[in-house]
Amino acid sequence: MAGNKMLRLKLLDSAFQTGRSFSLEELADWCVKEGGTRRYSTETIRDDISVLRQEYGAPIPKRCKNRLYSYTDPSWSLSKNPMTPRDLLLLHRIAQLLEQFPGLTFAERLKKLVSALGKRYSMQWPKENPRIFFEQAPEIKGLSHLENLYEHIEKETSIELFYQPFKYDKPKWLKLSPYFLQEYNFRWYLIARHHKTNDIQMFALDRSKGARPGKDAFRPPPEGFEAGRYFKDVVGVSIPREAEVEEIELWIHKDLAPYFHTKPLHPSQERRMVKGELHISIRVIPNYELKSRILSWGDRIKVIKPQKLAGEIAEIHRRAAELYR
Repeated sequence: MAGNKMLRLKLLDSAFQTGRSFSLEELADWCVKEGGTRRYSTETIRDDISVLRQEYGAPIPKRCKNRLYSYTDPSWSLSKNPMTPRDLLLLHRIAQLLEQFPGLTFAERLKKLVSALGKRYSMQWPKENPRIFFEQAPEIKGLSHLENLYEHIEKETSIELFYQPFKYDKPKWLKLSPYFLQEYNFRWYLIARHHKTNDIQMFALDRSKGARPGKDAFRPPPEGFEAGRYFKDVVGVSIPREAEVEEIELWIHKDLAPYFHTKPLHPSQERRMVKGELHISIRVIPNYELKSRILSWGDRIKVIKPQKLAGEIAEIHRRAAELYR
């Protein structure tokens, strides 16, 4: 059905480009003659004219003299104007949303593209205040590298990253094959294969001092590698080496329970009641971010298992309590 509608719009467009004026009956005849699948009713033709006018901005007067329809500008063409005003408004709003992420210079290019399209289609953007906001950090280091790294990922070319982990006194050049970028808790990370170790590792952009094209050949990811599933077994982004997925069971205080009903700690989360109290379980690799989340809820959450993780959390609480004595 959608295909028939688009065909009708193109046929009507071809009629109006002749510069002539048509009645609804004449337009129905035109569609049959020019390749329509059947003769459409005048009601259908009238609706299609409204679509051309309202959704595509075709120059068809709302009130046509003697009920004859035409383009006031025969040079206008549907093929030259494939986007509807609604499409353009959607792009405009997407560009506004992306502006909230500093460092994404391709967002600025999208804004310029939308502006150019708006001028081409004579669009007047509505004056409206933003309605969606993302949490922002006041200053995020390393964002200037985003677009450069993205281009290397897209082209599948190796890079050399001038990188300084916190434990190093000075940065050094690392040879990498970049795979994808990940944002978490106001930080951006590059996931790439380290050519020296041949391992896939994570590199925080706020510790990067620059990047340049690499001389080594790009090393593709292993077969079955999926960027979207790389962090599926962790809360956050850190993946301890040689760690394995474990079942983590947590007791949740009743006041905190609604939070876990509406916002699971991890997609694997399962809930069950034990003696009237909420217990949740997740299957993840225990990491720094998970421990931080558990600690952030203080005495309203308790690790039931594994025992090793429970002991680590208890020891951190003990040391914290010592600070206040």
